[in-house]
Amino acid sequence: MTAVKDTSIGLYLKSLRKEKGLTIKQAAEIADVSGAHISRLETGARVHPKLDTLTKLSNTYEVELEEVLKSCGYM
Repeated sequence: MTAVKDTSIGLYLKSLRKEKGLTIKQAAEIADVSGAHISRLETGARVHPKLDTLTKLSNTYEVELEEVLKSCGYM
């Protein structure tokens, strides 16, 4: 049986990263999050990011945390 991946959060985070013109490596360095972790979020391999991670990514992508939380279904 294959695990089902939820990519909706990942697609949103990836679109924010792309809008800023950042590679995964660049975003990881700025956010102080591993590139592998960002990749797992974007591909849906990890679908429940921690608040700390979302805060770092929202700061990196210059988006209000509230917008990110809403898009990820936390609000």
